[in-house]
Amino acid sequence: MYCVAGFTFLIVPFAIMYYEAQDPDQTSIWNQIKPALIYTVITFLIFVILLISLWLSVGVADIPYTLYTTQPSLCLPTDLVKLVYYQDTSSATLSIAVSFFVYMVSLMSAFGWILFFAFGGVGLVAFPIDFISAFKNRPKSITGAEFASEKINISKEAEKLIQVGKKLDEDTSKGKSSRKHRKKVQAFKQESAALEKYYEKLVISAQNMHGQLLKAIGCLILGVIGGVLSICWLLHIILNNAAKVTPFLNNMFIAMDSAFALFGVLAYALFAFYLLWCVVKGCSKVGMNLVIFTVYPMEVNNTLMNAFCFNTLLILICSVTVVQFCANSFSDYAANTAVNTLFTTYASRLKGIKYVLIYLQYPLLGVAALSLLWLLICPKRKVDPDSDDDY
Repeated sequence: MYCVAGFTFLIVPFAIMYYEAQDPDQTSIWNQIKPALIYTVITFLIFVILLISLWLSVGVADIPYTLYTTQPSLCLPTDLVKLVYYQDTSSATLSIAVSFFVYMVSLMSAFGWILFFAFGGVGLVAFPIDFISAFKNRPKSITGAEFASEKINISKEAEKLIQVGKKLDEDTSKGKSSRKHRKKVQAFKQESAALEKYYEKLVISAQNMHGQLLKAIGCLILGVIGGVLSICWLLHIILNNAAKVTPFLNNMFIAMDSAFALFGVLAYALFAFYLLWCVVKGCSKVGMNLVIFTVYPMEVNNTLMNAFCFNTLLILICSVTVVQFCANSFSDYAANTAVNTLFTTYASRLKGIKYVLIYLQYPLLGVAALSLLWLLICPKRKVDPDSDDDY
C-alpha cells in the first residue's frame, strides 16, 4: 500500500505534469522538470498534511460490541443445584486508535470513492451498452459509389471543423481562457477524433473486411458478459449491501470454491477487475459527452504517454476503493482474512471516513440508473460547429 501511495501522489503526478509541460520549442528539459516538481510537491504535501492531521485528531475506530453481564441468584449452600444466573445484555462501543497505515489506506479509499461512485456508476451501464453497440454498428461492406459519397460528406464536415479550429486559435491568441472557451476547445478535439474514427471505419468498410466479423463478435461477447456482471453487481448492492436479505454473490463464490478451490477466487477477481474497467470506461464516457475535463483515450498504436499516466493514476486511486468495496460486499466469503479485518473491522468504523465508505455506494446506484436513461435517450453528444455557444 505504501508503494501505491507513492505512485499515486508522487511518481505518476510528476510524470503527468512532465509530459503535459512538453513543448517542441523548449530549450531545456528543466522547462518540463521544474513545473512538474512544483505541482508534485504541492500535491504530496497537501496529502501528507491532511493525512497526519486527521490521523492525530480523529484516527479512532468505534467498534460496537455486545456487553453481557451475569449475576447468580441467592440460594442456600445446600441448594447449589438450583443455582440460576440472570443474564443481561447491552450494546457498547470500543474506541481503538488505529495505526498510521490503517488510516492512510482508509483515507486513500475515501478519496477514491469520490471518483468511483461517479465513474463506476456510469461505467457499469456504459460498458455493456457500448460493446453491444460496437457489434450493432460494426463496419459493413459498401460499394465504391457509397464510399465516394461518404468521403464528400466527411470532407464537408472536416472543412467545418477546420474553420472552427481557426476561430478557436484566434480566440486563444487573443488571450481567451475562460471556462466556456476551454469547453469549446475540448468539444472541438472530441469532434475531430470522432470524425477520424468514422473515416477509418469507412475505409475498412470499403477495402478490408477481413477479421472484422470476429472482432465484432468479440465485442458482442464482451458486452453480454459485461451486462451479466453489471446486473449481478447492482443486485448484490441492493440485496446484500443495502437490504441485507441475502448474501447473493457470497453464496455463489462459496459454492464455486466447494467445486474447486480456485474457482471462487477467480470469480472474486473477475468482479473486482470489472469494476476498475468500468471506472476507466465511465471516465471516458463522462468526458466525451459532458465535455467537463480532458479525456485521455487509449488506442492501439495511438496512445500518448500522458494518456498512459492519466489512466494509471485513475486506476491507482480507485484500486484501493475497489478492494475496500469488495471486502465489504463479499465479507461472508472473505471472512477471517487480513483484508476483511482491515476494511470491515477498522476502516468502515473510522470517525468521519465511515460515512464515505458505507453510504457512497447508494449514490452509485443512482448514477447507474441516471446513466441508463441518459445513454438510452442521448447515446451520442451532438455538437453544432456553427453555434456560438458550443463547438
